[in-house]
Amino acid sequence: MAKNEFGQLLKKYLDGNCSKEERFFIDQWFDLPDDETTILQVDRDELETIRERLWSKIHAAQQTQAPIIPLRRYSRYVKWIVAASVIVAMLIVWLSYYQHTGMTSDEMYLAEKINEGMQEKVNTTTNPVTIQLEDSSIVTLMPKARFVYPKKFALKERIVYLEGEAFFEISKDKARPFMVYNKVTVTKVVGTSFFVRTNEKQVVVTVVTGKVAVYENKQINSIKQPVITITPNQQAVFNKYDKKFATALAENPVMVSMPGKKELLFNNSPLHKVLQDLGDAYNVHIVVKNNALNNCPFTGDVSDANLSLYQKLDIICLSINASYTIDHLDIVIAGKGCD
Repeated sequence: MAKNEFGQLLKKYLDGNCSKEERFFIDQWFDLPDDETTILQVDRDELETIRERLWSKIHAAQQTQAPIIPLRRYSRYVKWIVAASVIVAMLIVWLSYYQHTGMTSDEMYLAEKINEGMQEKVNTTTNPVTIQLEDSSIVTLMPKARFVYPKKFALKERIVYLEGEAFFEISKDKARPFMVYNKVTVTKVVGTSFFVRTNEKQVVVTVVTGKVAVYENKQINSIKQPVITITPNQQAVFNKYDKKFATALAENPVMVSMPGKKELLFNNSPLHKVLQDLGDAYNVHIVVKNNALNNCPFTGDVSDANLSLYQKLDIICLSINASYTIDHLDIVIAGKGCD
């Protein structure tokens, strides 16, 4: 059982909400010899609440007349008091450090990596700042971004750490995957370009070229999350509060390829052909809700790079009296069809 899971179980035990099986497990832990008992580390986000509850319980235990306890149960009682006291002491030390430094938990996470011998770059300007890594990968840091990286990558992997927003252009190296860590997620690639944006609420990874795998940082939560694989113009969003992933289209999809003659020029072309070419150009899945729309003719030029994907869809839908909505990774076209 991982430490954070054990911490949650201990809280249930203190509240009297354990099942018989869980209470038996905790009782067995209390009965272990002292040198086999593991000190717990509790999630920092819950430190203040847990500290208050433990102090209250310790104070109540001290004020209560000591009952006559069998030797085996007495050992368990003493261990509970010792474990609770140690946790409270750890909470006080951490809270004092946090209040003194004023650092957020994300900043403390990066500070730990710097102490491990890595170097840091912080963009204190109002413009993007570019860094070239030793493997020739390019990282563009947006204002206020903090980036921690080694002078030289390891033989089997390339690991960096980020707080804030950055754009990555990664040199291809199948033998050494490139991984971007933050406090809650890991983004893993071989060679591609993508954005990573972190803030206090979420982590957003948006792919420009290639393929990216995103998953939860196991150092923070031992519960296995599925690996989310995204491709150009797709993004994975990790919610820090409910610890869940969601996928969506990029906010501003960019053209990734041009079919045929490198242009999106149509002359009386059926809608299904128009949407197929447009979807291929942007790597998006476009669905027609009503089959009667598929043969509606469209004439027009939507090759202009200054027009966004959604502006091009507006032009197409207006010409056939249709509309579109976005459903996760799909664009759905709806309408009555052609006369």
